[in-house]
Amino acid sequence: MTLGPSFLVGLKPRIIDCYRHAAPEKAKQIAEIEKRLDNVDLDDRADSFGALTTYGVITGSWWALEALWCFAFAVARLAPKFEDAIQNHVREVPLTDVEDQLALTLIQWALPTLAERERRAWPHIEMKWPYDERGGINSDELRAAETVFLHACSWILFHELSHVHREHGSRQQDNWEMEYEADADATRWLITRAEIGQAAERGLGLVCALFLMLVRESQSESADADHPPMGNRIRKCIEAAGFHDNAPPVGILATMIETFAQYRKVMTPGVSESSPGLRGETFSTDRAYLEALLVP
Repeated sequence: MTLGPSFLVGLKPRIIDCYRHAAPEKAKQIAEIEKRLDNVDLDDRADSFGALTTYGVITGSWWALEALWCFAFAVARLAPKFEDAIQNHVREVPLTDVEDQLALTLIQWALPTLAERERRAWPHIEMKWPYDERGGINSDELRAAETVFLHACSWILFHELSHVHREHGSRQQDNWEMEYEADADATRWLITRAEIGQAAERGLGLVCALFLMLVRESQSESADADHPPMGNRIRKCIEAAGFHDNAPPVGILATMIETFAQYRKVMTPGVSESSPGLRGETFSTDRAYLEALLVP
Protein backbone atom coordinates (compact mmCIF):
# COMPACT_ATOMS: atom_id res chain seq x y z
CA MET A 1 0.00 0.00 0.00
CA THR A 2 1.20 3.51 -0.78
CA LEU A 3 -0.09 6.87 0.31
CA GLY A 4 -3.63 7.25 -0.98
CA PRO A 5 -6.43 9.84 -0.84
CA SER A 6 -7.19 9.10 2.82
CA PHE A 7 -3.79 10.48 3.71
CA LEU A 8 -4.77 14.09 2.99
CA VAL A 9 -8.39 13.83 4.15
CA GLY A 10 -7.32 14.34 7.75
CA LEU A 11 -4.02 16.10 7.11
CA LYS A 12 -5.00 18.79 4.62
CA PRO A 13 -7.16 20.93 6.97
CA ARG A 14 -4.38 20.98 9.55
CA ILE A 15 -1.74 22.00 6.99
CA ILE A 16 -3.98 24.82 5.79
CA ASP A 17 -4.65 25.90 9.39
CA CYS A 18 -0.89 26.23 9.87
CA TYR A 19 -0.67 28.54 6.89
CA ARG A 20 -3.62 30.65 7.89
CA HIS A 21 -2.21 31.18 11.38
CA ALA A 22 1.29 31.92 10.16
CA ALA A 23 0.52 34.12 7.15
CA PRO A 24 -3.08 35.41 7.34
CA GLU A 25 -2.25 38.24 4.91
CA LYS A 26 -1.59 35.71 2.14
CA ALA A 27 -5.14 34.42 1.79
CA LYS A 28 -5.02 34.18 -2.00
CA GLN A 29 -1.84 32.10 -2.08
CA ILE A 30 -3.15 29.92 0.74
CA ALA A 31 -6.31 29.25 -1.26
CA GLU A 32 -4.15 28.19 -4.20
CA ILE A 33 -2.21 25.79 -1.99
CA GLU A 34 -5.41 24.37 -0.53
CA LYS A 35 -6.66 23.73 -4.04
CA ARG A 36 -3.36 22.20 -5.07
CA LEU A 37 -3.42 19.74 -2.17
CA ASP A 38 -6.53 18.21 -3.76
CA ASN A 39 -4.38 17.09 -6.68
CA VAL A 40 -0.88 16.26 -5.50
CA ASP A 41 1.55 15.53 -8.31
CA LEU A 42 1.89 11.76 -8.64
CA ASP A 43 4.71 11.83 -11.20
CA ASP A 44 7.38 9.48 -9.83
CA ARG A 45 10.06 11.63 -11.39
CA ALA A 46 8.68 14.95 -10.19
CA ASP A 47 10.68 16.98 -7.72
CA SER A 48 9.83 16.49 -4.06
CA PHE A 49 8.36 19.96 -3.59
CA GLY A 50 8.46 23.02 -5.80
CA ALA A 51 6.94 26.39 -6.53
CA LEU A 52 5.59 27.68 -9.82
CA THR A 53 5.94 31.32 -8.86
CA THR A 54 4.35 32.66 -12.04
CA TYR A 55 1.10 30.85 -11.24
CA GLY A 56 1.32 31.07 -7.44
CA VAL A 57 1.15 27.27 -7.21
CA ILE A 58 2.94 24.82 -4.90
CA THR A 59 3.70 21.34 -6.24
CA GLY A 60 4.54 18.17 -4.37
CA SER A 61 4.85 14.44 -4.82
CA TRP A 62 3.66 11.43 -2.87
CA TRP A 63 7.07 9.78 -2.69
CA ALA A 64 8.45 12.80 -0.83
CA LEU A 65 5.57 12.76 1.65
CA GLU A 66 6.04 9.03 2.24
CA ALA A 67 9.72 9.49 3.02
CA LEU A 68 9.00 12.50 5.22
CA TRP A 69 6.51 10.49 7.29
CA CYS A 70 9.15 7.82 7.94
CA PHE A 71 11.63 10.45 9.08
CA ALA A 72 8.96 11.99 11.32
CA PHE A 73 8.37 8.64 13.00
CA ALA A 74 12.10 8.31 13.67
CA VAL A 75 12.38 11.84 15.08
CA ALA A 76 9.31 11.41 17.29
CA ARG A 77 10.61 8.10 18.59
CA LEU A 78 14.27 9.03 19.10
CA ALA A 79 14.11 12.70 20.14
CA PRO A 80 13.26 11.96 23.81
CA LYS A 81 16.23 9.58 24.00
CA PHE A 82 18.50 12.12 22.37
CA GLU A 83 17.35 14.93 24.66
CA ASP A 84 17.95 12.74 27.72
CA ALA A 85 21.43 11.86 26.43
CA ILE A 86 22.20 15.53 25.90
CA GLN A 87 21.14 16.45 29.41
CA ASN A 88 23.32 13.67 30.81
CA HIS A 89 26.26 14.58 28.54
CA VAL A 90 26.14 11.25 26.72
CA ARG A 91 27.06 11.47 23.03
CA GLU A 92 26.52 7.84 22.00
CA VAL A 93 22.92 6.64 22.08
CA PRO A 94 22.33 2.87 21.82
CA LEU A 95 19.27 2.06 19.75
CA THR A 96 18.29 -1.42 20.90
CA ASP A 97 14.56 -1.27 21.64
CA VAL A 98 12.07 -2.73 19.16
CA GLU A 99 10.66 0.73 18.44
CA ASP A 100 14.18 2.09 17.94
CA GLN A 101 14.86 -0.61 15.38
CA LEU A 102 11.56 0.16 13.67
CA ALA A 103 12.63 3.80 13.39
CA LEU A 104 15.90 2.71 11.76
CA THR A 105 14.04 0.34 9.45
CA LEU A 106 11.71 3.10 8.25
CA ILE A 107 14.65 5.41 7.59
CA GLN A 108 16.36 2.63 5.65
CA TRP A 109 13.14 2.09 3.67
CA ALA A 110 12.96 5.80 2.86
CA LEU A 111 16.52 6.09 1.52
CA PRO A 112 15.86 4.46 -1.89
CA THR A 113 12.69 6.55 -2.14
CA LEU A 114 14.79 9.71 -1.83
CA ALA A 115 17.46 8.41 -4.19
CA GLU A 116 15.17 7.05 -6.90
CA ARG A 117 12.41 9.65 -6.46
CA GLU A 118 9.59 7.20 -6.89
CA ARG A 119 6.87 5.54 -4.84
CA ARG A 120 7.45 2.21 -3.17
CA ALA A 121 5.18 -0.32 -1.48
CA TRP A 122 4.62 0.57 2.17
CA PRO A 123 6.70 -1.66 4.52
CA HIS A 124 3.54 -3.18 6.01
CA ILE A 125 5.39 -6.08 7.64
CA GLU A 126 7.20 -3.61 9.92
CA MET A 127 4.34 -1.12 10.37
CA LYS A 128 0.70 -1.17 9.40
CA TRP A 129 -0.63 1.70 7.35
CA PRO A 130 -1.02 4.66 9.77
CA TYR A 131 -4.28 6.13 8.40
CA ASP A 132 -7.82 4.86 8.06
CA GLU A 133 -10.13 5.53 5.11
CA ARG A 134 -11.25 8.85 6.61
CA GLY A 135 -7.70 10.07 7.14
CA GLY A 136 -7.79 9.38 10.86
CA ILE A 137 -4.75 8.02 12.67
CA ASN A 138 -4.89 4.26 13.22
CA SER A 139 -3.08 4.27 16.54
CA ASP A 140 -2.61 6.70 19.40
CA GLU A 141 1.02 5.67 19.44
CA LEU A 142 1.46 7.24 16.02
CA ARG A 143 0.06 10.64 16.97
CA ALA A 144 3.47 11.92 18.04
CA ALA A 145 4.88 10.93 14.63
CA GLU A 146 1.99 12.63 12.85
CA THR A 147 2.57 15.82 14.84
CA VAL A 148 6.23 15.94 13.83
CA PHE A 149 5.25 15.12 10.26
CA LEU A 150 2.69 17.92 10.14
CA HIS A 151 5.17 20.54 11.28
CA ALA A 152 7.96 19.22 9.04
CA CYS A 153 5.62 19.25 6.07
CA SER A 154 4.51 22.75 6.99
CA TRP A 155 8.11 24.01 7.04
CA ILE A 156 8.77 22.57 3.59
CA LEU A 157 5.57 24.01 2.18
CA PHE A 158 6.24 27.35 3.90
CA HIS A 159 9.57 27.36 2.08
CA GLU A 160 7.83 26.98 -1.26
CA LEU A 161 5.21 29.54 -0.28
CA SER A 162 8.02 32.02 0.36
CA HIS A 163 9.23 31.58 -3.23
CA VAL A 164 5.71 32.52 -4.35
CA HIS A 165 5.47 35.46 -1.94
CA ARG A 166 8.78 36.92 -3.02
CA GLU A 167 8.17 36.16 -6.71
CA HIS A 168 11.52 34.42 -6.92
CA GLY A 169 12.58 33.82 -10.49
CA SER A 170 10.77 36.88 -11.83
CA ARG A 171 13.90 39.03 -11.59
CA GLN A 172 17.65 38.56 -11.68
CA GLN A 173 18.67 37.10 -8.33
CA ASP A 174 21.25 34.62 -7.12
CA ASN A 175 19.74 31.12 -6.70
CA TRP A 176 21.43 30.55 -3.37
CA GLU A 177 20.19 33.89 -2.05
CA MET A 178 16.61 32.92 -2.97
CA GLU A 179 16.94 29.61 -1.14
CA TYR A 180 18.35 31.27 1.96
CA GLU A 181 15.48 33.77 1.95
CA ALA A 182 12.89 31.01 1.63
CA ASP A 183 14.55 28.99 4.39
CA ALA A 184 14.55 31.98 6.73
CA ASP A 185 10.91 32.82 5.98
CA ALA A 186 9.79 29.22 6.51
CA THR A 187 11.72 28.95 9.77
CA ARG A 188 10.37 32.19 11.21
CA TRP A 189 6.79 31.40 10.13
CA LEU A 190 6.89 27.94 11.67
CA ILE A 191 8.79 28.68 14.87
CA THR A 192 7.51 32.13 15.81
CA ARG A 193 4.23 32.73 13.95
CA ALA A 194 2.44 29.42 13.49
CA GLU A 195 -0.07 29.41 16.33
CA ILE A 196 -0.61 25.68 16.25
CA GLY A 197 0.82 22.98 18.50
CA GLN A 198 3.55 23.45 21.07
CA ALA A 199 6.82 25.25 20.42
CA ALA A 200 8.74 22.04 21.14
CA GLU A 201 6.68 20.18 18.51
CA ARG A 202 7.38 22.84 15.91
CA GLY A 203 11.07 22.63 16.76
CA LEU A 204 11.04 18.88 16.12
CA GLY A 205 9.27 19.51 12.82
CA LEU A 206 12.14 21.78 11.78
CA VAL A 207 14.67 19.15 12.88
CA CYS A 208 12.87 16.51 10.82
CA ALA A 209 12.71 18.65 7.68
CA LEU A 210 16.37 19.69 7.86
CA PHE A 211 17.58 16.16 8.58
CA LEU A 212 15.60 14.72 5.66
CA MET A 213 17.01 17.40 3.34
CA LEU A 214 20.54 16.65 4.53
CA VAL A 215 20.03 12.96 3.84
CA ARG A 216 18.41 13.66 0.49
CA GLU A 217 21.46 15.72 -0.49
CA SER A 218 23.58 12.64 0.21
CA GLN A 219 21.36 10.53 -2.05
CA SER A 220 21.85 12.82 -5.04
CA GLU A 221 24.27 11.56 -7.68
CA SER A 222 25.36 15.07 -8.63
CA ALA A 223 25.65 18.45 -6.96
CA ASP A 224 22.63 20.75 -7.14
CA ALA A 225 23.88 24.12 -8.37
CA ASP A 226 20.54 25.78 -7.59
CA HIS A 227 20.64 24.98 -3.87
CA PRO A 228 23.32 25.82 -1.29
CA PRO A 229 24.99 22.99 0.64
CA MET A 230 22.75 21.75 3.46
CA GLY A 231 25.40 22.50 6.07
CA ASN A 232 25.12 26.20 5.24
CA ARG A 233 21.33 26.05 5.13
CA ILE A 234 21.13 24.37 8.52
CA ARG A 235 23.32 27.06 10.08
CA LYS A 236 21.16 29.84 8.69
CA CYS A 237 17.92 28.14 9.76
CA ILE A 238 19.20 27.82 13.32
CA GLU A 239 19.96 31.56 13.25
CA ALA A 240 16.55 32.43 11.77
CA ALA A 241 14.81 30.38 14.45
CA GLY A 242 16.56 32.38 17.15
CA PHE A 243 17.56 29.21 19.01
CA HIS A 244 20.09 29.67 21.79
CA ASP A 245 23.23 27.54 21.68
CA ASN A 246 21.78 24.79 23.87
CA ALA A 247 18.20 24.84 22.58
CA PRO A 248 16.76 21.28 22.39
CA PRO A 249 16.29 21.31 18.59
CA VAL A 250 19.98 22.18 18.11
CA GLY A 251 21.20 19.30 20.28
CA ILE A 252 18.63 16.85 18.91
CA LEU A 253 19.59 17.60 15.30
CA ALA A 254 23.30 17.20 16.13
CA THR A 255 22.70 13.94 17.96
CA MET A 256 20.49 12.68 15.14
CA ILE A 257 23.28 13.29 12.63
CA GLU A 258 25.91 11.82 14.94
CA THR A 259 23.90 8.72 15.83
CA PHE A 260 23.00 7.82 12.27
CA ALA A 261 26.56 8.42 11.13
CA GLN A 262 27.78 6.16 13.94
CA TYR A 263 25.36 3.41 12.97
CA ARG A 264 26.34 3.88 9.34
CA LYS A 265 22.66 4.13 8.48
CA VAL A 266 23.20 7.57 6.99
CA MET A 267 26.49 9.14 6.01
CA THR A 268 26.26 12.33 4.03
CA PRO A 269 28.80 14.58 2.31
CA GLY A 270 27.45 17.38 4.50
CA VAL A 271 28.75 15.68 7.65
CA SER A 272 32.39 15.53 8.70
CA GLU A 273 33.86 12.09 7.98
CA SER A 274 35.57 11.92 11.36
CA SER A 275 32.78 11.90 13.88
CA PRO A 276 33.43 14.25 16.83
CA GLY A 277 31.41 12.06 19.18
CA LEU A 278 33.35 8.97 18.24
CA ARG A 279 36.61 10.84 18.82
CA GLY A 280 35.46 11.44 22.37
CA GLU A 281 35.52 15.21 22.07
CA THR A 282 33.33 17.34 24.26
CA PHE A 283 31.82 20.68 23.35
CA SER A 284 30.89 23.72 25.38
CA THR A 285 27.48 24.03 23.67
CA ASP A 286 25.21 21.97 21.47
CA ARG A 287 25.66 24.59 18.76
CA ALA A 288 29.41 23.92 18.81
CA TYR A 289 28.63 20.19 18.64
CA LEU A 290 26.44 20.70 15.56
CA GLU A 291 29.05 22.96 13.91
CA ALA A 292 31.69 20.26 14.39
CA LEU A 293 29.51 17.75 12.56
CA LEU A 294 28.79 19.96 9.56
CA VAL A 295 31.39 20.34 6.83
CA PRO A 296 32.60 23.99 6.74
